[in-house]
Amino acid sequence: MSIPEKVFAGYPKSYVRVVDDEENFFSEIVVDNDDEGFSMPIRRVQRYLRPGLKGDNWQVQELPLAFGRYETNFRWKQPGDGAQPAVWTATLPKDGDYDVAYYFVPSQFSRRFGLNLAESFSLAVAHGGEVDTLALKSEALTGGWNLLGRFHFAGGEQASVELSDQASGQLYADAVRWRWVDPDKPEAAYEEDVGSFGNWRGRGGRGRRGRERSQPSALTRWLNRVF
Repeated sequence: MSIPEKVFAGYPKSYVRVVDDEENFFSEIVVDNDDEGFSMPIRRVQRYLRPGLKGDNWQVQELPLAFGRYETNFRWKQPGDGAQPAVWTATLPKDGDYDVAYYFVPSQFSRRFGLNLAESFSLAVAHGGEVDTLALKSEALTGGWNLLGRFHFAGGEQASVELSDQASGQLYADAVRWRWVDPDKPEAAYEEDVGSFGNWRGRGGRGRRGRERSQPSALTRWLNRVF
């Protein structure tokens, strides 16, 4: 942004305008690891003579450009036995299809900060009383939003995405997004490029893979210039 040398008298222009009813509609919900909808439950109770939980619970990593309200951090964890997942939960106000996306760490961050991310891991998407378990490979994900699929939700339904800590390497937890799909424009793209992945398995078969994108994300292109 440049500031002109000459100063002009008068009031600043307002960039606020009234939004009419046609524009006032629900679009998406994003739950970040700093939000109330994010939790790190322990799924079994530690008891006498019972083996301890493998791995630590999710730790905060401060890092610029991590997605979030303040874009400063994400959470990570050593691999475990599945008892300490990371869970994103949101109540979806509108009935319909939603594109569910997962925010993943750029590969440049992984190498630069020695994150030693797991080569593969799984996410469970709960929708409409069903759960689809998606098998993801880190090398197939882009830095930024990755489309998990399109799923149907009822209005008022509590949707969730759960990242299992059972993996071969470190896990990464930052943000999940539910984006409502306009039934009149189901193929409308709201952003320039959204990465997608392969190798997923589902129960119920209601999830649909996102369209493949050949171009790297804007964030990845910026990182390639910086690192």
